[in-house]
Order: sequence, then structure tokens, then C-alpha cells
Amino acid sequence: MHTVINKLMLTLGLCIGLAGVAQAGLIGNAIDVQYIWPSAGWVNSDLGTITVASVPQTVTFQPYFNVTISDTQIVVNGSNYGDTYSGSFNGQYLIDQSVATFPAYSVDPSSVLTGGSPIITIAGNTLEIDFHGLSFQSGEQLVLDVAPTAVPEPAPIGLIGISLAALALFRRHRTT
Repeated sequence: MHTVINKLMLTLGLCIGLAGVAQAGLIGNAIDVQYIWPSAGWVNSDLGTITVASVPQTVTFQPYFNVTISDTQIVVNGSNYGDTYSGSFNGQYLIDQSVATFPAYSVDPSSVLTGGSPIITIAGNTLEIDFHGLSFQSGEQLVLDVAPTAVPEPAPIGLIGISLAALALFRRHRTT
């Protein structure tokens, strides 16, 4: 009887372990923030790596802009450049060194960009924000909401199958 209980506990533990746990979008990830100009791939300045925590953290490219990253948002603001952004690429690469593909995002309604919307793309683990040809005035900001990621949950059929197998095992041992 003792081994049957052990097997049931092991099966229950496997079911709970397989259920998966959701996590916040970026928390714990290491994100390297780079200023890219005058063209894509040309690193003008590497602003450093942020390990995302529950408290927002900021890197600055003085005196032009700040990039603030929290577990669920990325905010680019504080531009002090009063002209149109030059080059064929002028903006940021946010390279998430913790994942193969950068998490999905959406532009938050609190974004204020009177000079036009940047081109934002995901290329593997890199979020590319390109302001070339736009003006980005002081006080304006781009706010991106990062979608929470979740560990995939197993199919319910699999959990039911494991449970039925455990019950069959328990019943078999009870009859002997």
C-alpha cells in the first residue's frame, strides 16, 4: 500500500509540474540597449544591459533620450533633439539575451508621438525601434506594452491519461 501511495504522489507531482506557471513579460531577462545610427546594424553607442526586475530601470543616451524597461513596459522618452532624425536607421535595438524571440508587444495608448510613428520590428531576440525621418520632441514618449509569456500547459487529454493510468495502477494493486 505504501508504494501505491508513493506512486500516486509521484503522478500528482508530475501533473502539477506539467501544468506550467505564467510569468511576467520581461522579468529576469537580460536586455542589452543599443543606440543604432546612421544605419541598421551600426552600433553608435551600447548603453548597457539591464536585468529586468519589478522596479523600472533606465539607461540614458545623453542628452537625447532615455529607455526605461520594466517587467511589462518599454518606454522611450526625453528627446532633446529638435530636428528630424537622420540616417537610414536612427533608434534603438533592445536585445533580449535571455530568449530566442523577443516577446510580443503592443503600442500603449499613452504614447505621444506628434512627429510620426517609428518603425518597430522584431528580428529574433531583438526589438528594433527606428525613428529615422521622424521628429521626436522633448516630452514625447513611445510606450510599448510587453505581452506576458507563459510556460505552455500540457493538453488536458494528457493529464486525464496520466490520472487514469494512476487510478488503474491503484486499482490493480488493491485487488492483489
